[in-house]
Amino acid sequence: MKTKQERIDYNDTTDFEMDKPHMVAYLSDMNRVKYDDLVTLRKHYEQLADVKLMKLESATWLILIHKEIFRRDNLTINRI
Repeated sequence: MKTKQERIDYNDTTDFEMDKPHMVAYLSDMNRVKYDDLVTLRKHYEQLADVKLMKLESATWLILIHKEIFRRDNLTINRI
């Protein structure tokens, strides 16, 4: 079991694959993460990409945030 600091320093793709379901569950919880929070998070991660500080974990979060925004937008459109 990796310590928290080891996860930060030596994260690999296996860690991300194990974390991905938890990341998706966190973002899809509409009571915990509001739509405006997703938009704000997306802007922050896009700024990291603009200044070339995007790492694997940040890229994963950005992709999942875009997917969740798209999912919520479709839910809204389907209700109309």
